Order: sequence, then C-alpha cells, then structure tokens
Amino acid sequence: MISHLKTILRKRLSSNTWERFRHLAIGLGIIRMTPPMLADEIAAWEKKIREIGGTVNSERISVDGIVLNNCYLQFPLVVVENIYHQNYGLSLDRESIVVDIGANAGVSALFLAQNSAVTKVIGFEPLVPIFRMLQDNLSLNRELAKKIEVFNFGLGERSEKLTVRYSRDHAMSASMRGIYDRYYQSVDSNEQIEIFDAAAVIDDIFSKHPDQQIVLKMDCEGAEFEILPRLAEKGLLGRVGVLIVEFHDKQPSDLIDLLHRSGFTSFVEWNRRDINIGMIRSVRRTSSVDALDSGIAS
Repeated sequence: MISHLKTILRKRLSSNTWERFRHLAIGLGIIRMTPPMLADEIAAWEKKIREIGGTVNSERISVDGIVLNNCYLQFPLVVVENIYHQNYGLSLDRESIVVDIGANAGVSALFLAQNSAVTKVIGFEPLVPIFRMLQDNLSLNRELAKKIEVFNFGLGERSEKLTVRYSRDHAMSASMRGIYDRYYQSVDSNEQIEIFDAAAVIDDIFSKHPDQQIVLKMDCEGAEFEILPRLAEKGLLGRVGVLIVEFHDKQPSDLIDLLHRSGFTSFVEWNRRDINIGMIRSVRRTSSVDALDSGIAS
C-alpha cells in the first residue's frame, strides 16, 4: 500500500515537492530510507530470485510455486537462502514431521511443505509483528498451508515471558536474547513474547506422532545454544532423525560435540566466520555410518 502511494505521489508531485514530502515521511517513519549499500545487496538478491524464474517487486515475491508478501528490507535474502540456495533442502526416505523453530515470515515452512515426504510442518514464531507476516503469507498459499500449523510463541530452555526490541528493518534477525540489537539503526517497538520449555513441546510432538520421523529445523538467532542442550538433558535429542541448524554469534564446537554424543554425524558450513554464522546439518547415525565414522570397515 505504502509503495503504491509513493508511486502515485512521485508521478503527481513536482520533484521539489516530492523531495520535501519524502524527507518529512522518512522523519516521521512513514517510509524508510534504504542505505545505498543495502540497496545494491537487495538488487543482487532480487536478481537471484529472477534467475530461477521468480518475479519480485516491492509488494510481492513469487517463486517456485510460492507467493509471498515482500515483508521487509532484507526479506529477498530470506527467499534466496531458502529457495535459491535451499538451505533447508531435504531428501527424506520416510514420512516426516518438520519442527520449524524460528519460522519468521513463513518462507522455510512453505518451502518444506512442498516436500512430498513432509506430512506436516509445525512452526514457532514468538514476535507478534512477524507472526502476522507469517499468517499473511500462509493465506497466500492455501494448499501448502494445509500442511502447516504455527504457534505464536518461541522455544527455549525454560518457560518465561520476555520483552525484546523489535525493528522491522531487521526482522530476519530478531532474537529473544537480543544478540543482534547492536546492529539496529532504529527500534520500532518493545514486544512482549512468550517462550515455552522446548523439551515439553518437543516431547508432546513425539507423543502425537510416534510413527513419523521428527526433523528439527532451527533458525532462532542464538537460542539453539540453549534448546539443544535442554533436549539432550531430557533424553529427546537422540530421538530426532535429522537436524538443520543455523548457528549464530558463537563457535559451533559445543553443539557439534553435543550432537556427536547424542548419536549424530554432523557437517558444518560457514557463512560468516567473522560473526560466527553458519549451518549445521546432522543425521542420526546408523550402524553403517557408525562404522565409517570410527574408521572401521564394515
């Protein structure tokens, strides 16, 4: 809506009047100024979306059978990570439930729901403004949304209520522990969020789906360092079949060791070593993988 109004006003106002209006609107927070460097990055992300047959404008992104509202400045990057690079691409040999911890605006849930072996995606997103984006995007993809169930709370090592800083411009990196607050150029609001004990929630999912493999997808901006130990503490981590985890702000060695002790073989891919961001992909070991992992020929 704002983008459409900007287009109309720019056409109808003189250049001087438009610039006065634009500076006033930026000052009031009605429209936002995109930094030149970020504008170049956005253009590069949009180019990648078009390379795989997608369409993108300031309002909507349509790619690979998924239609999305272009929710915030860095949203095209989220689409590129999920659909162009397929960070959460899975080849599954059995029916699986995907638990999406850090569902954000729904790109990963919709992408995962396209997988024929995925019978259900259960997503968790604690921030109300982002949860509304998620609901809107599900409403644009009604068939895929039939496989998706989402909850407006997050998961952590314990149940608690928190107040977190929220900036729409940085919605892709909103964190319940505030690890990226230092990068915010502005704060739109302080949001109340609710966190549930991850062990209790995951145990309930196991109970409801005893015959299906559980896949954990985690992009929860640092909470992975408390959720995975909590699951291990309660004997739940070793019951998971596959994990795809984006780690943030810390070296992943403790997580890798924990996963190995819990029966997983893991692979690490670094995205940004300077700020400790990367991916961990883990599969529960079988006897043949155990033999390979220990260097014993079977």
